[in-house]
Amino acid sequence: MMPIAPFSIDTRTIRPGDIFVALDGTKQKGYAFLAEAFQKGAALALCASHYRDEVSEALRPRVRFVGDPALEMANWASEHRSQFNKPVIGVVGSVGKTSTKQFLAYLLSKKKKVLATTGNLNNQLGLPLMLSRLNQAHDLAILEMGADHVGDLARLVRIAEPDKALLTPIAAEHLLGFGSLSGVYDGELEILQSPRLNTLVTVSGDPELDRRLSSSGWRGKIIRVGFSEAADIVLSGLRTENGKTFFEIQKQSVMLPTEASFLALNAGLAAAMAVEAGMSWAEIGGEWQPEMPKGRFAIRKIARDITVIDDTYNSSPKAFSAALEALSRMKFSGKRIVFSDMLELGSESARLHEALAEDIARSGVNAAWAFGPETRRTIEWLNRNSSVLDSRWFPDAESLARDLIQLVQSGDGILFKGSR
Repeated sequence: MMPIAPFSIDTRTIRPGDIFVALDGTKQKGYAFLAEAFQKGAALALCASHYRDEVSEALRPRVRFVGDPALEMANWASEHRSQFNKPVIGVVGSVGKTSTKQFLAYLLSKKKKVLATTGNLNNQLGLPLMLSRLNQAHDLAILEMGADHVGDLARLVRIAEPDKALLTPIAAEHLLGFGSLSGVYDGELEILQSPRLNTLVTVSGDPELDRRLSSSGWRGKIIRVGFSEAADIVLSGLRTENGKTFFEIQKQSVMLPTEASFLALNAGLAAAMAVEAGMSWAEIGGEWQPEMPKGRFAIRKIARDITVIDDTYNSSPKAFSAALEALSRMKFSGKRIVFSDMLELGSESARLHEALAEDIARSGVNAAWAFGPETRRTIEWLNRNSSVLDSRWFPDAESLARDLIQLVQSGDGILFKGSR
């Protein structure tokens, strides 16, 4: 059966006409919310068959009992996507997926009706929820697709079957699930399994990625974007000024509303894909005003002329390094960083937290203050090897916060780096 309306898995946000999927939570059984879902206007519900006897006879006519409601939702979403004969663009990679997706949606929405992933609906549950919102009024869909184990992306690809894909940088992230950096490459390149895929936009300057693409047997169009002259689409003239980031691409000048200079690469990837999707390069240039994810290098002034930089959307070695590089371009009386553990790094966690210390020491910051068991290694390395940094480790966030008020000074810029 085809979904006739968007899916919902939460009665707090369900809308009239939605299809309610009764999933079990850690504390509650999904079937317990069927009555509420119908009271709020659900047209139909999917529920696990083994709960049939728990559902009142009055509700049963509007309930489809299935073996696995989540799997059934995915199957319906896949069938629904197969009826959609317009482009579906998948956004994958280790870092920068959300901001790149936001840039791409901003550009393409100027001329087209776009369905783009909202929030964190990029996994085994979120992707079917997004696809169920797709209809023939849309000109295309931009679907963020996340993974933290080998095989995750392959399952999403079978549901969405993207025609084009945008692959952001691959880096050490979710190593607890992927097992190794090699596993990350294996997982992210499952995007090539889409039978419809004809175009891949990705970064230049990654020899391992180039080697794997060359040996993959995939013969679609590959467009590489980067700051090297070896790239197919070259970015140049990167600078930050007055809270903005500027760069050039294909003879077009672009201005981003942020001092997060590392986002220029994400913007370049989005621009290249937008042109593949029908825009001209002349339409790419100018001042961009996309909606940015919360906690993505958000800057605000507080008392005593102190600048707070909130970069707590996500934390990984590559994302941390990029944030430090952006901070190095900014001008403050003092540059401080406050951070916590980078998570899901598995057996590589100790090594990567010590490597982070080396990045911090080279970045030109004046102080590094951290909490969390893994960051203790980072601070200990800094205390052993850097005499100019004020490096302090705290047992918890509360004790750090108490001291932070006394440690910061007027004119400081403070980068908060963590993961939501």
